[in-house]
Amino acid sequence: MTITCYEGEYGPTIRLDIKTSADLTLLCQLVWKLAVEDVVQDDLCKVLGCDSEAIQSLIVECVPERPSKAIELKGHGSEGRIFSWASNAAGWQDLAERLDAILLVGFSGPRYLTREDVDDAFVELCYRE
Repeated sequence: MTITCYEGEYGPTIRLDIKTSADLTLLCQLVWKLAVEDVVQDDLCKVLGCDSEAIQSLIVECVPERPSKAIELKGHGSEGRIFSWASNAAGWQDLAERLDAILLVGFSGPRYLTREDVDDAFVELCYRE
């Protein structure tokens, strides 16, 4: 699995490039842990053992209220940008269900996981591309 941050057509984009169902399953498991609040905060890059390019950290966090901005640029480190991705338990559950559906159907291709014109970056899942 690779996480890359680049300037896309619509602004900063965080690309999660997942080649195998096993890697997508790991991402699903982490998101489900956020949904049921087994995990409150973690670094997605480190937990999933990703190779990364131009991004140092993507901190995922379960918060009490769904924030108006889910993805925020927190700063820059020696290895790239540092982002925070926050949602409440219901928001993480919604994402976990969408990821489960992709895994079940085996859909390949890109999917945007965040909202347009709100967040500091898009999160794009590219599965089996």
